[in-house]
Amino acid sequence: MQRLPNLIWLRSFASAAQHLSFTQAAAELGLTQTAVSLHVRSLEAELGCALFTRAARRLTLTQTGQAYAYSLRQALGDMAFSTASLFGAGAEQMLTVRVPISSAELWLAHRLPEFSATHPDITVRLVSQV
Repeated sequence: MQRLPNLIWLRSFASAAQHLSFTQAAAELGLTQTAVSLHVRSLEAELGCALFTRAARRLTLTQTGQAYAYSLRQALGDMAFSTASLFGAGAEQMLTVRVPISSAELWLAHRLPEFSATHPDITVRLVSQV
């Protein structure tokens, strides 16, 4: 298999390239802005070229960065399509909650309708203990 750059770095770069912001990429990926910036710098070091031009509160892609972002976006799109095709686009998510019966009845049961309305793609399974 061909050697690829770290996939986490690639994901951080793709998100930062889409948003032209490390801060927005961090929010999308659930990381800190510093982590995204470090991932991109590590990727740039491994590739041996700058992908972004950094200025005060402004981020722009270099020509190489633009070409790489386009290729990477296509590759990630192909991966997403293949995954959805083979494993189902709407794979069900299940949350299992194990609580005593008293807690389920007195505290949790009143909160489940709001949770289900907020997260319709997650099925909640309650397992009660005596």
